[in-house]
Amino acid sequence: MRFLFHDGAGSDRLIADCALLRHIKALRLIAGSTLFLRNLRDNRLYSYRIAKFLKREAVLELIGSEEKIILPARKIELAWCVVDPKVIEKTMPALNELGVAVLHLIRCEKSQRNHRVNMNRLERIAVLSCEQCGRSAPIAIKESGCFEFANNNPSALLFDFGGAPVNPQAIAGKTVVVGPEGGFGENDYEAFKGLARIGINSPLVLRSESAAIAAAAMLAAYSPIHSGTQI
Repeated sequence: MRFLFHDGAGSDRLIADCALLRHIKALRLIAGSTLFLRNLRDNRLYSYRIAKFLKREAVLELIGSEEKIILPARKIELAWCVVDPKVIEKTMPALNELGVAVLHLIRCEKSQRNHRVNMNRLERIAVLSCEQCGRSAPIAIKESGCFEFANNNPSALLFDFGGAPVNPQAIAGKTVVVGPEGGFGENDYEAFKGLARIGINSPLVLRSESAAIAAAAMLAAYSPIHSGTQI
């Protein structure tokens, strides 16, 4: 079900201004109309009535709520070596829609030092994606270094040139590591030396973001369905 995000969703009375008010006007809602809000923390869908419009805001009154969990059927974790933050931001909605539960952003040899990931911006993009696709909880984002990630995820798979062709049994339920533009460096291979390598049977070279989307799609297709509630 389509909803809009408001951090205060659940309160008896809300004031809609700025971004939320623009959404309401774009949907051509009028006083008396009902809209649905989430705070993306408690899995509840809140129904609000637009009580009235003021000059630069709208007053919303709570009329009901229900627990309505809409999550991907599979719990997917993807690791991506940091590339240009603009590329990550552009790719984030696709990863959120494909059902990635956790995105690990890894600092690797070819991650340029001037690449500073704006976590607040990524989280905001994930929230907007949830409004579009209906997820009741956005993708979680974590940062780590190569050695730290490898130590904490010894069964992860390296998506790399020359890796063994992907098969459902090998990839199911695993975390896949995608390299940066230009591929992994020598220090990265040293950090990831204990991880198995997988690849796809293609003569074409993928951009880093294309590889991330491809890996997420394969995980969405092959990972086992988890036991979480899905509506």
